[in-house]
Amino acid sequence: MRLPNGYGSVKKLSGKRRRPWIVEKTICWETNFKTGKIKQKKQIIGYFATKKDALEALAAFNTNPYDLTNDTITLEDCYNKWSDRKYEKIAEKLPEIDKLINETAIGWDTQRMGKVELTIIRLAVYEIRFDETVPIGVAINEAVELAKKFGQEGSSGFVNGILAKFA
Repeated sequence: MRLPNGYGSVKKLSGKRRRPWIVEKTICWETNFKTGKIKQKKQIIGYFATKKDALEALAAFNTNPYDLTNDTITLEDCYNKWSDRKYEKIAEKLPEIDKLINETAIGWDTQRMGKVELTIIRLAVYEIRFDETVPIGVAINEAVELAKKFGQEGSSGFVNGILAKFA
């Protein structure tokens, strides 16, 4: 089956493999100025067990292309992307967020809370009240998971208790 130009390609690799079908997409053309030859530069989308799966993946990629460089992203890159997108928005709403937390957390003040827990709660409150792209349940669940991983013992319950009042 012939695919349209610029669509990508599906090839079977030689040898005995679990996933012998490779899906590639041309990302650019490079010219060797010494020889004058033009060469395709391809990006691998994935490896698949059947030709049908490979063609479906290529069709899905062409319908909604995703960033092929995500497999090489580092934690620093992820943090930088997040901070560029959200930090300024949260910082400008910080007094309002702290006021909401102080009103909701009866018996607790933002001055008394641990820094890790306070940061997690601030992020979640921003996502619950001001960021319509994040569902409330997801914001609370992610905050609790962060508290389990980075907070003190028992802080996940504390974070969950405060955020449940925002739901």
